[in-house]
Amino acid sequence: MFGMSLSFYGLQAVLGLFIPLFSGGFRLSLFVLFAVLSVPCGIAAFVLYYWNKDTVFNSVLYALPVGALAAETIGISIYLSKYHIFLFQLIMDSIGLVLFGILFFKRAKSKIIYVISFVISSLIFYFILYHKAVSI
Repeated sequence: MFGMSLSFYGLQAVLGLFIPLFSGGFRLSLFVLFAVLSVPCGIAAFVLYYWNKDTVFNSVLYALPVGALAAETIGISIYLSKYHIFLFQLIMDSIGLVLFGILFFKRAKSKIIYVISFVISSLIFYFILYHKAVSI
């Protein structure tokens, strides 16, 4: 994405010297914005590349979304017990947690690393995203 942004805005600036349609110079602010956005895209590409490789690292990657869903389920259940709302979301999160948990557990190369990563990622996601929201 970085190379694509550089070539797009660079080519537009070079063509603007010869063709009036492309005039306007180099758009530094858009280039910087897309260069910054290319970092999460690169991280996502790395994760998706190693997701289905036959390595132990895929067990950690399989546990991350299930851990995030478990943290959301815990947060929503606490919120439901306090304020008596979001029952449907709790039901959907619980069903998704069970289905994805079983599906990803079967596909993980190392079951022990999957379970450990699941517990750690659930705790991290809960305390980062939901702990303050449910303690209000």
